Amino acid sequence: MAESIGGKIRNTLVGILIGMLVLAFAVWGVNDMFTPGANNAVATVGDMEVSTQEFDTLFARELERINSERPEALTNQQAFDQGLQNQILQSMITNTVVKIDADDLGVGVNKSLARREISNIPAFQNELTGEFDENKLNQALARARITRKQFEDDTLSSLRSQQTIPAITGGLVAPANYAAMQYKFLTEQRRASVLTLTPAAVAEPETPSDEVLQAYVDENSVRYMAPEYRRFSMIRVEPFDFTADLEIDPEQVQESFDYRVSTGTIGSPETRSIALITTSDEAKANEAVAQLEAGTDPEVVASGLGLEAPDIYESVGRNGLVDPESSKAAFELAEGEGRAVLGGLGSWNAVYVQGITPAEVPDFEESRAEIEEELLNATALDAIYDLTAEIEDARLDNLPLIEIAERAKVPMSEYPFIDRNGQTQEGIRMSGFSGIPGIAADDTILRTLFTADLGFETDLFETATGGYAMIRVDDIIDRKMKPFEDIREEAMSAYMSEQRAEALRAKAIELTERVRGGESLDALKAEIGDAADLSQTGLVRTNPPEFLGPQVTVGLFDGAVGDVVRGPGAQGITQQIAKLERITASQDGLAGTYLEVLQEQATSSISNDIQNAYQAAIIKENPVQQYPAQIRSVLGLGTDN
Repeated sequence: MAESIGGKIRNTLVGILIGMLVLAFAVWGVNDMFTPGANNAVATVGDMEVSTQEFDTLFARELERINSERPEALTNQQAFDQGLQNQILQSMITNTVVKIDADDLGVGVNKSLARREISNIPAFQNELTGEFDENKLNQALARARITRKQFEDDTLSSLRSQQTIPAITGGLVAPANYAAMQYKFLTEQRRASVLTLTPAAVAEPETPSDEVLQAYVDENSVRYMAPEYRRFSMIRVEPFDFTADLEIDPEQVQESFDYRVSTGTIGSPETRSIALITTSDEAKANEAVAQLEAGTDPEVVASGLGLEAPDIYESVGRNGLVDPESSKAAFELAEGEGRAVLGGLGSWNAVYVQGITPAEVPDFEESRAEIEEELLNATALDAIYDLTAEIEDARLDNLPLIEIAERAKVPMSEYPFIDRNGQTQEGIRMSGFSGIPGIAADDTILRTLFTADLGFETDLFETATGGYAMIRVDDIIDRKMKPFEDIREEAMSAYMSEQRAEALRAKAIELTERVRGGESLDALKAEIGDAADLSQTGLVRTNPPEFLGPQVTVGLFDGAVGDVVRGPGAQGITQQIAKLERITASQDGLAGTYLEVLQEQATSSISNDIQNAYQAAIIKENPVQQYPAQIRSVLGLGTDN
């Protein structure tokens, strides 16, 4: 089922945008255009296209997030086999449905509103002032390689969604009785007997002849296709190519450290608590200062002199006062001291330092290595910028790759045939070394390589590690069937497993009919012996047994006492036959926090149903067409034959 619209808009915009940054901000890049299918689309919703480029970007972003949590990274093929592409595509279709409805309703969002929402995101606010910090936003976008326009467009889309959908379900609340019924449903207890059959319950399948095995391979050809391989040449300049030969002046490191301390980037700067009383002349300002230094409360001083109430500033940083002259004086005075200051607007101010919080300065030696690395990278990026200008000039002169490399004085490397995952024909994955990522570690390079035309230099593009590269595809080995001898053992193992599973399924079907005909599971267990296991289990919907297969679990929860269900077991090649023995209704009452939680969940469920119906109505008028071959092509998986 497509992701419900309610599930996408239920959180606040801030949550959505921070989630985008913290969890996924990565792998934005420019993908070449594809021509097959519906004008570079992986799907269409009515007249609107779901673009290949956006799909590729979102797929890569989500895959990187998943791989960041795994000890071993998934390839595009493995993620595809697990259905990641369906999750991404359905989310994009839902977004498109919302956009169609927003267009129909004439919902618009001013760009200034999007920028204001961005400025209110805590992740982009200065820790000291609490104000929007443009540098923090730019740094985050630079790290993520996302343009300002892309981010603002995402914000606009989210704001339009918030204006389009809530009117459908606004004010919806599920009745308390409905929540109570839901609680009884969820806490109902069931008991069943379960017979689990193992492969030992059936005869070992006959070893197939080569003719039979070849026919099996032909029927499952996609499993045994060799991937497309490409041999290529590349010029590539990366920060790590320069940093080893660079030296940073120690004074530059110290200056950078001092600057970061002063701006609060590291540690925390000195702050002060200031009392400021505005007067009309110098004499009154001096009189106010004298009383403040004598320990008189600022409110009392101002009142006694017939002045307006004082301005009290708690924990302000340097230049934190509106008047620069008063701010300067505040950080020249010691604690308990005051001074009369002629303000910028012509009034006199009595400035008094009530308290000082010293700066917290981190240890320089502990910060040295990090600062040196950042300075090295910044210097390397400057060098790369100069080089890329020379490379671009040579590219505009239509020079071949080798002459571009010679003019720019950068090496050109020739690479062996590799597949879309960065693996050679010998099975060696080109992952690189610690600190020097290889081809397989950079999906931007792989994506560009497998969308480039044979024999032509690509444009200069940015790599995932902040460098730049240019590629020429020298040769292509098309996707084809692997030689039979190379896959014989793999195919044999798969064939035998499928035969065992099918024989076990047929056995389970036969035994299920016998149970439904009156035989007991105990009798079947006695007949089969050690090849089967008989157990009793309790079931509650909120916590079903892990050893039960999904089909059996669903059947037992949907069935009546005496019903017999069958399905694959939860582990390995197994089949399970289960008989529902007893149903016990929950006698517990529902109140307090549990009632509130279930009522909220019930409301959410009803809301999702309404919004799914809303989405279905829009899709009925704007039919969805998906292009699986285009999806496989975008991900570099070839055509599914």
